[in-house]
Parts: sequence; C-alpha cells; structure tokens
Amino acid sequence: MVDALASKCSLYILSLLRHAERPLRFTELRRRIEGITQKSLTQALRNLERDGLISRTVYPTIPPRVD
Repeated sequence: MVDALASKCSLYILSLLRHAERPLRFTELRRRIEGITQKSLTQALRNLERDGLISRTVYPTIPPRVD
C-alpha cells in the first residue's frame, strides 16, 4: 500500500476520484490527467485496486462498461 501512495500519479487519481460527483471511467481519468500514458494510468489503477483503495465495477452490458 505504501508503494501506491508513494506515486504522485496514484495520489492525483485518488484526489480526482474523491472529489468526483460520480464514478469516473478510465477515459475520463485519462483526459483529466495531462501527460499520463495509458500504460501508467492502467498500472496505477491496478495497484490501487489491488491495495483495496479503489473498486472496479464491471456492468454486464454490450459493450461492457467499467467504472
């Protein structure tokens, strides 16, 4: 968990999610964080989810929707 919090990107993601009025999708996060690569954002989100700091919800729709 310390590794996740040590990353500036992770702290920024947590701040965005906390202040959002609703769950944010991957693309919305990517648009709000200037200069982040898709790979970096994916890794940060996976680490935060693994550490239990965020949750990922997959909806059984076509196409699949994930918040």
